[in-house]
Amino acid sequence: MPTIDDHIKTYLAAIEVEGKTANTQKSYANSLADFRKIGGHLGLPDVAEEYTVSHVYAFLSELRRRGYSAPYQHRRHREIKACFSWFKRMGIVTENVFSKVPLVKRPSIIKPPFSPPEVQALLDAQELVY
Repeated sequence: MPTIDDHIKTYLAAIEVEGKTANTQKSYANSLADFRKIGGHLGLPDVAEEYTVSHVYAFLSELRRRGYSAPYQHRRHREIKACFSWFKRMGIVTENVFSKVPLVKRPSIIKPPFSPPEVQALLDAQELVY
């Protein structure tokens, strides 16, 4: 029976063939390597079909315990979830346990479209039209 590492290797080849950018491929590879390294530390299964929701929470809890930021946790979760979606599409697993767990919330960062000086410049330009 193929291990999850065998399937991950095929998945990484698939995303390259499917046209993901080099940066996306690298990010996914890093997320999956991190997942397997932490999974080894936690004693998570070596077979994709054996993963449960409790394994997902154990992995995410470990990321938090190690002090990783919410955006980092979110990205890792999202990228591993994408891999498990591919596993499901390929018939490797019957369900994507990562999709059952809500993504880690990231802080909202609202960037104003214009800075105060830019707003003033727009207002000043409007006055010239009259």
